[in-house]
Amino acid sequence: MAVFNKFDSFITQLGLKNHNLNTDTLRAFLTDELPLASDTVKGDMVEIAGGGGYTALGEDIQNTWAAGVLTAVDVLWTASGGGFGPFRYVVIYNDTGATKYLVGWHDRGVETTLNGANADTFLLDFGANWLTIT
Repeated sequence: MAVFNKFDSFITQLGLKNHNLNTDTLRAFLTDELPLASDTVKGDMVEIAGGGGYTALGEDIQNTWAAGVLTAVDVLWTASGGGFGPFRYVVIYNDTGATKYLVGWHDRGVETTLNGANADTFLLDFGANWLTIT
């Protein structure tokens, strides 16, 4: 997977107890808008439209926090109907609470559109240890 980039506000919000990485619901959404490190909340970003196999607001990554390591369950998007996209970035945000604080993003390096006629897929693979804070 592409390198993880954290939003500047992530550590601040963590220190203010606005993230509980073990119990809060973190979600991944897709965007074609370049994330800015200074973005703070989901409303600062433009998500791709829902439909064609993509659900607006993104997918629950089923995160778990233990001993300084954040793990998550891989997400597989499968295009249907007309498909969805284009997108280049995968953004993680905290869906618990009204504020929807941003956590970080991955830059895929290339814009992608998934074709529903081909049932194209996109796998967000977090690996064994997605984020370590020491």
